[in-house]
Amino acid sequence: MGPFQQMLNYEGAFPDFRLIDGPSVRQGRLQVKFRDRWRSVCTQVTNWTSIDTGTACRSMGYTDGGFWKWMRRNNDTYPFVMAKPDCRPGMTDLWDCAGFSNQERIPLSENLCQGEDDLGIFCWGPPTFTGWAKHWKGLQIINSPFHYAYSDPDLVATHMESDSRLEWLDILYAGYDASIKNTTAALWIEGVPPIMNGIRVERSAQDGIYLREPSGPGLIANSSVVFNRGHGIVIDNTTDARMFINMTAITNNYGDGVWYRQKYAGITLVQKMSSSADRHSLFYEEEKPRVEMCTNHEIPSNHFFPHLIRANLRNGTAIEADLPNICWLTVSLPPRLAYTYTLQFITVTNLNPVSSGAKTNLIVCDSHGATNFCAEERYSIPIIDGVFPQSLPVRSNGNPIYIGLKHEPGPMTPGIVEGDVDIQFRIHASVLDKAYYGLNITNSIISGNIGDGVYAQNVRDRVAFTNVSITENQGIAGIQVKDGAADIWINDTRIVDRTG
Repeated sequence: MGPFQQMLNYEGAFPDFRLIDGPSVRQGRLQVKFRDRWRSVCTQVTNWTSIDTGTACRSMGYTDGGFWKWMRRNNDTYPFVMAKPDCRPGMTDLWDCAGFSNQERIPLSENLCQGEDDLGIFCWGPPTFTGWAKHWKGLQIINSPFHYAYSDPDLVATHMESDSRLEWLDILYAGYDASIKNTTAALWIEGVPPIMNGIRVERSAQDGIYLREPSGPGLIANSSVVFNRGHGIVIDNTTDARMFINMTAITNNYGDGVWYRQKYAGITLVQKMSSSADRHSLFYEEEKPRVEMCTNHEIPSNHFFPHLIRANLRNGTAIEADLPNICWLTVSLPPRLAYTYTLQFITVTNLNPVSSGAKTNLIVCDSHGATNFCAEERYSIPIIDGVFPQSLPVRSNGNPIYIGLKHEPGPMTPGIVEGDVDIQFRIHASVLDKAYYGLNITNSIISGNIGDGVYAQNVRDRVAFTNVSITENQGIAGIQVKDGAADIWINDTRIVDRTG
């Protein structure tokens, strides 16, 4: 008999309080469900005491908490005005505090909060909801071994594929790590994720499935992720981006149904063997660029796609406007097929001051051979420090493509690069005329979650929804996309009955 089967008294319902717009369900903007809708808390420029914030966290099933920051108000017509909760030490529910006791006297006026920010708090400590002690830790898979598999029938590209698989597995009442006395995800994965098929994750004390910095494509199919006290599925800081969710039910979770964020900077880890005599020992180090296009201008023909390319234009480098680009590269494949390339930007650094008037652009052109010549310009992408462009699909039509870094010095430093320019991007290739995608959800149900149906942040690769039912979620939107630049494809999908 499992521990969850011995529970005579278990708190299955979720609280009337939540934290949104933060990094997790433990940290963010405080909202209360009052009169059939979620409302942000406005304090009328009054600081809540530590007793008040601690009581708010215990209301959500945590041990304690404190003030995080003031958060800019959303377009909320009817905020929840609570200047003084007046809680007493040891209270476990905000509704028991003096300020909350008379609900008829709680003001909901927009005028009282005009120009003010909302209250943001963060919570910590072991869970306190009824029945938490019967939860177990769950599963953790950290940097498991992987191999390279072909991505297409023409053997042009490869991708990392885990040696592990999770199939027909139930993970119930997990999410509490007794070693650290805190909550965790029921299924925690770092590195290349295994193929997940027929997974059932239910009643976790925090997130259902958490993928941290996945460095290879992920697949979740024929699964259910339901009734977890955090987000349903979290894909955090992905460096590969590709996540495919198919035939999966993600319903009735306390946070967002799917929480997805691309890594803002940095490259992935690759597997290295210690020596030929000790092949069971594995080490991981940062992936090194295959070509530095300011010194080498051709990709070795004995490597598969994708290729990590670096362009490092150092300060003090002499630039002549009449001469070809110093940093350039040609990419070519056999002309028998029309290939689709995708440029995925990994790091973008440009230390030339804006006031200098210098301009740096990455140009993509058609080419007629391995020469430093742009035959016909297709794209010119401004390189701005810290700004990541959208991943760029390019059809080759059977011809090579030319990529060059064009720098125009400002009038104060003619002929000289004033600040370092350092960009890294990955070139993917496909013979199937398929553009590179980030998050792809098909034939699935995302319903009844306390947060958004899908929350996507810093997206730069294509996001696609096909035959997905996104209904009755209680967040800001059925699909919320925040920051980044990407194509959003929504096909044969229902987004209805949002109640947040």
